Amino acid sequence: ITTANVRTGILDVAGIATFRSDVFIPEYIKHLGDANTSIGFTGANHFQVNTDGQDRLSVNSVGGVRIRSDVNPLGNGVSVARNYHLHLSNPQNDAGQTVGIAFGLSTGDDIGAAITHEREGSNSFGNLRFYTKESGSASTMLERMRISKEGKVGIGTNNPSHELDIEASSPVIELKDNDAGDSRFQIAQSGAQTYLDMDVGNLGSSSLRFRFAGEERVRFTTAGKVGIGTDNPASPLHIGQST
Repeated sequence: ITTANVRTGILDVAGIATFRSDVFIPEYIKHLGDANTSIGFTGANHFQVNTDGQDRLSVNSVGGVRIRSDVNPLGNGVSVARNYHLHLSNPQNDAGQTVGIAFGLSTGDDIGAAITHEREGSNSFGNLRFYTKESGSASTMLERMRISKEGKVGIGTNNPSHELDIEASSPVIELKDNDAGDSRFQIAQSGAQTYLDMDVGNLGSSSLRFRFAGEERVRFTTAGKVGIGTDNPASPLHIGQST
């Protein structure tokens, strides 16, 4: 230790101190003149960082990380970094630079999913990307969804042109009522054809209904009958009139 004076319970160092072995600290390392800022070892296998006298970051014995903050992004400014509980930053200031979070469940460096933000211009504006890995091969770690800087969502495309843009070789959107057997409805696109498929599960009791202002106006049954003004068409086209 260079230029050091040791007093009772205190090691006072003016300059640089080099420790070539373990240093044992009973509880806290505190900032000189600011007792509210400290690094603490408050229990077995526990580490925490304090600011303003409050536990802000802690790591427990199983690697769990907790971040505590009084910030409120909505109230304090959603575009200011210090108003968030966690701020990830890339010091590179070029377009195309990214910052992200990766998820892995192995002991190595393998990851199975990730979320990244790509900078497209000044002041960090850009897109948000979501990746998943389909198999053990790293080549299957692909972008699955993107939210553009304009707020458009793309699934299967990195350049969404509408509020929700879904692209695939034969894209399908399915709605399923999971407490009604296999009741499913699909909107599908295949080649130049567009399909509205009802009763995909072949329950035999489904129908496709069109409502206006809460009132049913048109119904298609599984038998292929169309009812206008009636919910029980008796012929291929049944037009009912209540008055």
